Amino acid sequence: MSNKEYKKYIIFLVLAGALLRGSILTRNLDIIDRIFIPDDTYYTLSIARSMAEGKGPSADGYQLTNGFQPLLGFILVPLFTLIKNPDCQLRVDLIFTCLFSIINIFLISLIVKLYSDSLRALLAGLIWAISPISISNALCGLETSLSLLFILTIIILWTKIKTDQEKSIQYIFLGVAIGLAVLARIDTVLLILSLIHI
Repeated sequence: MSNKEYKKYIIFLVLAGALLRGSILTRNLDIIDRIFIPDDTYYTLSIARSMAEGKGPSADGYQLTNGFQPLLGFILVPLFTLIKNPDCQLRVDLIFTCLFSIINIFLISLIVKLYSDSLRALLAGLIWAISPISISNALCGLETSLSLLFILTIIILWTKIKTDQEKSIQYIFLGVAIGLAVLARIDTVLLILSLIHI
């Protein structure tokens, strides 16, 4: 398969994944909530809302907390200063987590392509595009898709550093990706520690 054909098919897969997630995302929030959204999502949304109101990271607006994965909360803060309706805030959160999941279709395919061939890379992208687990993670409103995005980015950059001669700029990008990965989800530090020993 030529590189041009691969690009055409991966674009199709990304669009198909976006359409699938978007078709669910446009459903009534009560249905999405019942099927996909855990209580922790509302906890994170409350903290983001509190920070947007200038009250700091707090679920109730009074007691400060650090018991959340901060990056997604930080991303939502500027939007929550503009959006006051709780339903719209939830919808925006879900849009973001779906976008991260859609980008992951491409990143997963790219990793497989680095280690194998275009056909297997497209198959991996297809599996993630239609996987019920992937879709469930995308629509839960939590940091899982965002965290995976940075994990995949770290793997890609680490692979390129291992194979390329010019590494300086890649180390900078890797450092940024590692920092964001830890902010997205603290347990990604375990992946980082494992990479150090490879």
